[in-house]
Amino acid sequence: MVNVIPGIKPSPKQQQIEQAQRDFVNAVVRQESGAEIPPREFDNAQKQYFPQPGDSQAVIKQKTRNRETAIRGLEIAAGPGMLSRQAAPPAAPPVSPPAAGNKPERTVDFSKLK
Repeated sequence: MVNVIPGIKPSPKQQQIEQAQRDFVNAVVRQESGAEIPPREFDNAQKQYFPQPGDSQAVIKQKTRNRETAIRGLEIAAGPGMLSRQAAPPAAPPVSPPAAGNKPERTVDFSKLK
């Protein structure tokens, strides 16, 4: 979603979200067309894959499935090298136990986020 209030700078979090959306749309649409992406096609893809104001929960779930399908298509197009990398993810680096009285650091598995 593009910042809709002129003159107001989006938060750093919103900027990250918008950049991730651009990366996704560029990867998917460029794979389909192989060419530069016109603004109208980019906007359509963004609406196709990402929640927009007013979308129902059913539509948001459908868009999640659309993104998952697109990602699977990109993985297949990448060939067997990509699929073999997924089968054997790199081992996580060792983690030292927390010092006495300190809470352990939390980690996030980004592969499970949608």
